[in-house]
Amino acid sequence: MRRVLIVLAALVMAGAVGYAARANGHDTSCPPTLDYNGVSYTVHHISAEIVQHDLYVGTQRGCGDKGRWSEAVAVSRIAGVDPRTALVTPVAADVLYLAEGVTVDELPSDVADLVVP
Repeated sequence: MRRVLIVLAALVMAGAVGYAARANGHDTSCPPTLDYNGVSYTVHHISAEIVQHDLYVGTQRGCGDKGRWSEAVAVSRIAGVDPRTALVTPVAADVLYLAEGVTVDELPSDVADLVVP
């Protein structure tokens, strides 16, 4: 039952995040970040979608035309990667969230090769 609620919440949030991104704009001096389970992640663009497992809920933060914003967002772990290292989201297939202090070189090569320099 809990898993069904998480999936339903993720679907609702997917629509909300898309709306928030459009409404809040994007400020390059304040790039979006993600907080999940006490870990902060930064956004890295990837060239192909990564297979996802399990759904969780994190908080994406950023700045835009209307000031600072915060939205709940669905996140998923990556097979073979510790969730404290990197996560992805079903909302944006071209984004990888990399934990602060972790470098792309610390990812498995099949994941690292997808990160856009």
